[in-house]
Amino acid sequence: MKLRLETGDKDKILEYAQNQARRDPRLTDMEFGNFSLICTYGKVEAQAPHIDLTLPNYQFGLILSGNSPGTLFCDTPNTFHRVEAVVDHWQDMPPALMDAMRKDKDAKDLLQKFGSLLERGSTVPQQREKLATGSLLSLPGGVIHAGPASDGFRAVLFFSGWPKGSEAAPYDPDFCRTVHTHARTLPFQIASRSGQEDGKLAHNQQDMEHYIQQVSKWEYMGPRDPLSEPLTFPENEYATRSVPGLYTTFEGRDLRVIVLQRKADGKILLRYPSPVKGGGDDCEGNNPSDKYVLEMNDDELFDGTNGRVLDNKRDEVKCFMRQKDVSGGHT
Repeated sequence: MKLRLETGDKDKILEYAQNQARRDPRLTDMEFGNFSLICTYGKVEAQAPHIDLTLPNYQFGLILSGNSPGTLFCDTPNTFHRVEAVVDHWQDMPPALMDAMRKDKDAKDLLQKFGSLLERGSTVPQQREKLATGSLLSLPGGVIHAGPASDGFRAVLFFSGWPKGSEAAPYDPDFCRTVHTHARTLPFQIASRSGQEDGKLAHNQQDMEHYIQQVSKWEYMGPRDPLSEPLTFPENEYATRSVPGLYTTFEGRDLRVIVLQRKADGKILLRYPSPVKGGGDDCEGNNPSDKYVLEMNDDELFDGTNGRVLDNKRDEVKCFMRQKDVSGGHT
């Protein structure tokens, strides 16, 4: 039997979802948007715990499938608003990074948004009770959460809200920080604002390598973040399609990038080599649903000027050669 939505049913569902959200006494005069349908089939593992939205934004999940598990979320409020709280708690952090955080005027803002990701020992319940159709989760921005494990069909209507007239940053579905990505990105964000090179935030390279290795070993709230595991690219399975010394920009800093193409099916991946030994490489475009595109001649290597890399939205991933790399200098 096939069930079809009748004319007007979609509007009724969206209206119901927003009315349910307005019942949250914490919300006043909110606008809603970014509606999307999230569906999973069969056996699915839980997501890595993460933060993808910050205050004053809220996010909501309306259960559409019956008897489905609800979103996992952390009940413990973020207590890491102060740099000293992080420094006292995180003994593996390089001393130079601690000093830079104390001097960084924006460090407090970063901690208010994402500080809870740095608190070891926080836990998210592995599974919450199953919910009936029409149940709604209302979650403030900045709360660690994760999609639950499930073993059958699950459908959720996701949407976000923000105060009317506010200049809150809109929800970005491509933005997500896990404990591992945040702990590993933090030194480079602080470094870029202090005008230092990434590795020089440590008294020596070994300090930074030790910090990264400790983060990668951190067992945190259930499922491991796949970015914490070193990624390997067997030479017999992938072909390098870019020139050495290629870069792209992310969050205001230059990242070295390697464009790879899987020989079996032509799938394009972007590999980001770790700036420190033992940190593990990150990768973009490696999810089964990702369909990145490299537009250029097959007999050339990509240098940022002779073609384009396009992401899933068909937006260009800007790549370039640093001037000193082009002239033969060292990076």
